[in-house]
Amino acid sequence: MNFTLGLSLYIKNNPIHLNQCLDSIWFNQSLKPELIIFVYDGSIPKQLDDLVQDFIIKSGCNHTILRNQRNKGLTISLNKMLSITRTKYFARMDVDDICVKDRFLSQINYLEQNKNIDILGGTAIDIDDNSNEIMIRKVPVDSEKIKRLIIKVNPVIHPTVMMKTESILSVGGYDENYKTSQDWALWFRALANGLSIVNMKE
Repeated sequence: MNFTLGLSLYIKNNPIHLNQCLDSIWFNQSLKPELIIFVYDGSIPKQLDDLVQDFIIKSGCNHTILRNQRNKGLTISLNKMLSITRTKYFARMDVDDICVKDRFLSQINYLEQNKNIDILGGTAIDIDDNSNEIMIRKVPVDSEKIKRLIIKVNPVIHPTVMMKTESILSVGGYDENYKTSQDWALWFRALANGLSIVNMKE
């Protein structure tokens, strides 16, 4: 069972962060994505493009690069990724995130063992630019607690999410009226339409 990973890049991304991100999703990962979709959200620096191209050559990954002629924001870029995703699952992260080595395998196993789950998040560790741990961001695990808390706080950490592509498309994907908090809006709509959301402790 495999999945698609989506990454959106824009002009202000840090090349060091991007390099660490790419290493963590491929060279340091126990289960690799079937397809990586890169969105260049507007013009990006040559250094970022060079890092992506070098990664593609070294990894040999299946990939697609989509280009927005101007910066349109994350929400539109996410919907573009989802529109061409053909795998059962779609994984989220940002280019300043680093995955632990078994993230994708753990999430796939969990989803395959719990087929009623549509959106699966997890815990995150905040780090500084030198990879020093700042804090652990814990999240509610069970779906009922997520439902209770969602009115007050966002109970799911967006870059930790793996979700069923078909389920997300069935509720219309991300609402492009939201330039920020697009994930929180999606969780609300998902729950309103009977989808199930849980978080892993890991």
